[in-house]
Order: sequence, then C-alpha cells, then structure tokens
Amino acid sequence: MMPWRQERDGVPPWNELPKCHCGFRAWLQVCEDNRPRRKRGCRFFKCPDNEDNFMACTLMEWIDALWPRQLETKAQYYGRMEAAQDTACAVRLEEERRVRQREIRLKGKVDQLQRRREELGAREATLKRQEEEFEARQAQLLEEEERQKKMKQQEAESSSKTSSKGKLPRFTQYNVTCPPPIYIT
Repeated sequence: MMPWRQERDGVPPWNELPKCHCGFRAWLQVCEDNRPRRKRGCRFFKCPDNEDNFMACTLMEWIDALWPRQLETKAQYYGRMEAAQDTACAVRLEEERRVRQREIRLKGKVDQLQRRREELGAREATLKRQEEEFEARQAQLLEEEERQKKMKQQEAESSSKTSSKGKLPRFTQYNVTCPPPIYIT
C-alpha cells in the first residue's frame, strides 16, 4: 500500500495533520484557483482559523509537487493537434481505400452474375429449341407409324380380296406364338 502522500487522492490520518502556529490541526484542501500557475488540483494544508480579527494564520504547506499535467506551449499543442489530424486523415483514407476495394469486388461479382444470367438464358433458349425439335420429330414419327399401319391395313385388305377362299390367311405382320407343349409322364 502506498503512503498517502504519493496517492493522488490520498488523505492523511488525523494524527499526521500538521499543527499551525494557532495550535489547530491544519485542513487538507485542493487548489481550485488558476493563479498559482500549474498548481490547480494540487493538495495543500491550510490553517482552519482564517478569520480571527484580521490576524489570519499564514500556514500553507503544499503536499503535492506539480502534477505531471504540464502546460503545453503553442507549438506543442499545434503539433499534437496536427498529429491527431494526420492520424484521423490516414484512418479516413484507409477506410475509403477499403470501401473502393469492396466496390470493385462487388462490381466484379455483379458482372459475373450478369454473364451467368446471359449464359443461362442462352441455355434455356437452346433447350427450348431442342424440345421443339424433339416434339416435331416425335410427331413426324407418329405420322410415319400411322401411315405405315394404314398401308399394311390396305395391303392386308387387298390381299384378302384377291386370295382364294380355301386358303388360310397368312400372319406375316404379327408374330403368333404357340403355347408350350404339355408333357404327360
């Protein structure tokens, strides 16, 4: 634990308070006045009997040396402010650079998506054309099959008219299978 004199807000015990010429224990006070340069915020002891018929005790004992809070010269102040501005400017420029890079990446992605959309549109058009060709070919094959059926039917009718009555008709168009033989054992 640090002694009370070294702590910024340290308060001494009652028995360590100095006595003034009047015989009273001094009060611990903090300087609020700006007149003693660079002493604002410093602690000091002062006699409590300060209104005794204009015969005030003159005890005033400083506890703290000057606090590290030093006054800056104008050059130091402007230098510190300029450094802060430079830092803020560098941060802002870095952020702008990152934003530009993100915009470039996003633009590339948008272009890539647009190309993919165009490729998909071309593929869809190709598939639609192939589907139409397939349907046309299927319809053509069905027509060809119907025409062949009609031709075979006409041939069968014409051959049955010209054939003799005693002969059995020939089955050339259909493959007729016989039931399997039954063996008795």
